[in-house]
Amino acid sequence: RIVALENWDIDTNNEMRRSMHDLVMWQREMKTVGEIGAFRTIARNVTFAGGSAEAVEVAQITAVGFNITRVTPVIGRAIVAADEGAAASPIVVIGYDVWHSRFGGDASVLGRELRLGNVVHIIVGVMPEGYGFPVNHSYWIPLSTDTTIGPREGPDIFIFGRLRDGASMAQAQAELWSLGAQAA
Repeated sequence: RIVALENWDIDTNNEMRRSMHDLVMWQREMKTVGEIGAFRTIARNVTFAGGSAEAVEVAQITAVGFNITRVTPVIGRAIVAADEGAAASPIVVIGYDVWHSRFGGDASVLGRELRLGNVVHIIVGVMPEGYGFPVNHSYWIPLSTDTTIGPREGPDIFIFGRLRDGASMAQAQAELWSLGAQAA
């Protein structure tokens, strides 16, 4: 029931990733797809207390992403909407593999710090073994949805959602076409 939503540029016959504007509109307007979220992958160096740096890929993801998968952390919490605000403290959710390889599976990992790039993040949760949504990730930080961004502005993001009960892929596709035609 998890689906990808994307814009398609018919002039270049290619996908358009700069779609923060559409994410906000689709969250407001879509009837066939609920819990619409987004992510992008960013490269960072991760540094643990007293350790050396290691290059990793981090999922910068909206809080709804964890709701869509219906998977809860084994300890702590997932990203919540309040974490997405500009004034929010930097937090990170880590994967089970990181929890065991870097912290020995210690339950007191919650509240500890790790540095992603130049920013110190507080660990607030650990996802279960094998969880890697959206693309085999082991680090998740909040993605803010900026409602002031215009069409084709902002970062390149991937948008996803969950089909509502009773809704089909064909209905969702038709609704997206209709919304796209209205926006055009």
